Amino acid sequence: MSIMEDKHNLGATSAQAQGVVGSNTLIDRFSALPNEVVLHIMSSTEVKDLIRLRCVSKKCKKLSLSVPSLNIDGSSSIYKKSKSKRLNLLNHLDRFLMQRKDCKIGRLRIAWSFNGANTSEEQFRIATWIITAVSCNIEYLELVFSIDNGSTFELPYDLLDCSTLKTLKVDLSSKTLRLPALAVPSNLQRLHLKEVIISEEVWKWISSLHLTELRLEHVNGIGSVTVEIPSLIKFHLEFVYYQNRISKLLISGAKLEDIDVRGPFNERGLDSLKIVASNLRRLKLLGYLMNQLSLGRFTFLEKAELFLSPTADDNGKLFEVFSSVSRTKVLHLDEKTIEVLRDGPVQLPLHDISCFRAYLVRLTDDIVPNIAHLLRGMPNLNTLFIATSPSLLYELFPYYNWFYRGRLVPYDEVKENAPGSGCNKSYWSSQNLACIDQLKEVRLELSNGTNELDLACYILENAKNLKKMVIIHTYHQSPAVRMINACNLSSCDARVLFYRRKKPTLMDLVGYQHGHNIGPRVLAQ
Repeated sequence: MSIMEDKHNLGATSAQAQGVVGSNTLIDRFSALPNEVVLHIMSSTEVKDLIRLRCVSKKCKKLSLSVPSLNIDGSSSIYKKSKSKRLNLLNHLDRFLMQRKDCKIGRLRIAWSFNGANTSEEQFRIATWIITAVSCNIEYLELVFSIDNGSTFELPYDLLDCSTLKTLKVDLSSKTLRLPALAVPSNLQRLHLKEVIISEEVWKWISSLHLTELRLEHVNGIGSVTVEIPSLIKFHLEFVYYQNRISKLLISGAKLEDIDVRGPFNERGLDSLKIVASNLRRLKLLGYLMNQLSLGRFTFLEKAELFLSPTADDNGKLFEVFSSVSRTKVLHLDEKTIEVLRDGPVQLPLHDISCFRAYLVRLTDDIVPNIAHLLRGMPNLNTLFIATSPSLLYELFPYYNWFYRGRLVPYDEVKENAPGSGCNKSYWSSQNLACIDQLKEVRLELSNGTNELDLACYILENAKNLKKMVIIHTYHQSPAVRMINACNLSSCDARVLFYRRKKPTLMDLVGYQHGHNIGPRVLAQ
């Protein structure tokens, strides 16, 4: 339905929404709202709906030109199939933006799917919209474009010269971003590029900006990147393997506080990664990044998340990484990283860590010594989280869910035969963990075995200063609740809370078998 065709329907709907009092009196509830409330409501609608809303009343027509946040979405399949509707939308958007004159536009988002033969014309019209937004003192601009193969997009010169623009986000669906011939440095503070191919010229322009935040997601076209922006505070890089991917990365800056680098979990990660940031507060490294990894000494580090997927040959390199982050207060590790740590040459220097979180598939007998090795190096630890990901098959079939020695066995026998059931309370007592007296909060997510239960009981019976323990269990693990309640709690005065994972469905299992990420399941008390 076109915009002009909706006028009569909107009028009828408006009359009904006003409410009838008596036979002839109507109450216009929408017009009675304060202007600030009406503008807030209008800011959450798409511009094409805003144009329709102008037909409702004089107040709506007037306020529609003052909405500070605009969302233009021309990516719907409706506009791809119908040329007339597409042209009609373009014409209405042209008139609407021209009528705004000098009314401030705080935020503008344009999502557009270009249509083959008319790509050049539509890019020109969208560039006109952007120039209009620049004249309206735009502060935030987001461009999400789907462009045909072989096409590119050039940022308008007026946009680069805009003194009010602070945030720019560009997503080109793996197409090339170009700059005008005389690109000038702008007042941009935050730049986010996603699915964009850039050239050395574009990167030089980025390096000349006074950015405080730079995010690069799946950006290709240059192999070696040197990030040396003096004003930069936050840097985020996420990449996958492409032919022209970023392979060498140097990050340097005295003001850098937050670095997040994510790559693939194989040998096709970065060939070289060097970080020089003396004032770094937060560091996250995800993916195989062990090739020529060089980290400085982070004296002020507060949080480190290391999901490095190292191999057994990377043990020495991994020890150097931990030496760099040894002053951190919060440490997150994945199972692959923890597995390599057991054969470390010396005890890891982690004395300043107060919060440790481990992400595991399950707490198996093989991984328990690694966890103990880490905890022995954390004498000041007061918060411990162990997150697990139980098998969906195990959750869906609670009574006959373990394939052991060629036969299915009940849950009771799982405790005897599962690979996560061999490290009891006596084992943990023999480790002489110095942090046991410092622990104040513990969260354990139960998996297929009973190692988590034994660890929970050991902590409850020995942690004198424990204040809170949270147990996350599957819907059929009620025996775990009874086992923990039977622990001797005379040594501590902790609250023990039990939360149950939401029961998975057969559709979750289908997604799991096909390698789909079903996401975290909601926890229910």
